Amino acid sequence: MSTTIRLSMDNGHHGPLLLWKVTRRSDQHPPSIYQPYGITFHDENIVLAEGFWPFSRLQVFSGRGRSVCSIGQGAVLPFGVAVNSDGNIVTTDHSDRTVKVFDVCGEQLLAWKPAAFEWPTGIAVDECGRHYILDWSLGTVNIHAESGERLKEFRSGSADGPTYSCPAYVAVDSRKRIIVSDVFDRSVKIFDESGRLISRIESGAEKEKVLDPRGVCVDEQSNIVVADWGKNLVKLYSFDGRWIRDLLTRDDGIANPRAIAIRGSSIAIAEQKLNESPSLKLYG
Repeated sequence: MSTTIRLSMDNGHHGPLLLWKVTRRSDQHPPSIYQPYGITFHDENIVLAEGFWPFSRLQVFSGRGRSVCSIGQGAVLPFGVAVNSDGNIVTTDHSDRTVKVFDVCGEQLLAWKPAAFEWPTGIAVDECGRHYILDWSLGTVNIHAESGERLKEFRSGSADGPTYSCPAYVAVDSRKRIIVSDVFDRSVKIFDESGRLISRIESGAEKEKVLDPRGVCVDEQSNIVVADWGKNLVKLYSFDGRWIRDLLTRDDGIANPRAIAIRGSSIAIAEQKLNESPSLKLYG
């Protein structure tokens, strides 16, 4: 059984509150959570991409933190995960270096051609059904149709900075701005839909900067939310990259957040701490 903890309301706290968490216990086999990389909401449920074989899978949790089902265990090596316009689950697969599509019952509906990418990481889907896939090895952002047809590709390196990049996570807002976390120079980059870099959240110790950004997502106002693995923070920025505030901190129980997703007032976070068990948390 997973460990689920529900916390009571703290009247002195003005940010999101921890509703529950699921952790991996040392006596569990197979583990309840193992190496989480990507996360997304699917209606009221949460889909977690766990990418370490032989326990690699997409695991679906209910809104109360119960494991509902596992998808593709041992047959898929997922990193990023999103939901497409048909309500199906799409994931980048390191095993076949492609994108695979599953329905909520776990049936594989579609796989793009094998070796479509060198090392696919983050994935996002916009309201028009276009898929945005990052290629870590090539340092590219790839835009595809749902069928897998490639529509556009551009490099995620910077014209005025390092041209090399290791893009990890991606999000797309309502104006087709593409937000990418780059593990190489530890920044968050904001591109327009043509691939032009329009803004960047720099790396640094200052409060408005990031130290080691991983997961990114956008809220209903197109604000950018960043899981800063290095600072143990979840940070909130405006659509153009201006720091607003730290949304969640160590005081809220945040430790090495890796992946993040938002649905309304709910925030789902997958954490992977150094030399400790991973966890899945829901704030709201």
